[in-house]
Amino acid sequence: MKSPRRTSRNSPVARSAPCWVAAATTVEPTWRTNVFSVYGKMTAQPGQRDAVVQGFKDMLDGGIPGLELCSINEALDDPDTIWLTQLWTDKAAHDAGTRSDGVVSATKRIMSLVAGTPEGAYGQVAYLHNGGTA
Repeated sequence: MKSPRRTSRNSPVARSAPCWVAAATTVEPTWRTNVFSVYGKMTAQPGQRDAVVQGFKDMLDGGIPGLELCSINEALDDPDTIWLTQLWTDKAAHDAGTRSDGVVSATKRIMSLVAGTPEGAYGQVAYLHNGGTA
């Protein structure tokens, strides 16, 4: 496994990066291997992409324990397609978070604006580049 780039423990990246923890005796980050990832693709009903994105933003603004990162992406080549990338502390956090009352309720509202069945895949993070400088 490749190790992440060196960064100072005092940099904003080191203080906020969700997928590694800097050891107290070194500036070299230690990679957590249990970070659970979710990738999803969905197609909004025609003209509803902004409402779907807003629905996800509203849900995320409430906070979901264990969800460390969520990227909502609009496809450049299709005005109705949305891609999601989520990084969770681990699979147990994902399972608990997605079964919480607030997430279940918000998901029902969002899915009412989606055409068809969303596609998706699960994974485990192998490496995450944080964009910091050496």
